[in-house]
Amino acid sequence: MQTRLATINDSPIISAFNKAIAFETEHKTLPDEIALLGVENLIKQPQYGFYIVHEIDEKIIASIMITYEWSDWQNELVWWIQSVYVKPTHRKQGVFKQMLLFIEQLAKQQSINSLKLYMEKENKVAHQVYLKNNFIETDYLLFQKNSADVTISFHHHSNHFLGLLNLICFGRIACISLKNEKFWSGKVLFLGEYLNDLFSEKGIFIF
Repeated sequence: MQTRLATINDSPIISAFNKAIAFETEHKTLPDEIALLGVENLIKQPQYGFYIVHEIDEKIIASIMITYEWSDWQNELVWWIQSVYVKPTHRKQGVFKQMLLFIEQLAKQQSINSLKLYMEKENKVAHQVYLKNNFIETDYLLFQKNSADVTISFHHHSNHFLGLLNLICFGRIACISLKNEKFWSGKVLFLGEYLNDLFSEKGIFIF
């Protein structure tokens, strides 16, 4: 039994897990090719993130994706926990907790102070798992706006919109601090007019 960093050879099983997540939580069917390329391209470009997998008897039974976000409010990187999947036969056996401990150890080695995640809001089981593992449900909501060639997502808190490019989000955000303090990403830029001008030059109108 071990948790380890994924390699390119793990791409097929991770992509199969991602397809299972999409169908189980949102009743969506991901195309095989897109699902596989989505995993392979991240592994080939570690500047964007990485996967970890959990093995039992040399068989992968769970995977998690980590991606990076720069927080200018904190002046540091934040890690996002995404695409969490444990095979049904191994759920409620502490697999996620073991993988989370592995992630926390890596994070501390790299001076990462905050872990965040988002989840489909109707996934009550996952919600309870995260709360039991000391994640904190925040006051942020997530918004998404699609256009022909671009997807832009937004955090909304009070009267402030904080844009986040290239992060497709569904549901609520939870966050955890490795220093046992609450951190808010509150970050990213909402450059309304600038982005509108930028994309409208390409015939894409988002605002």
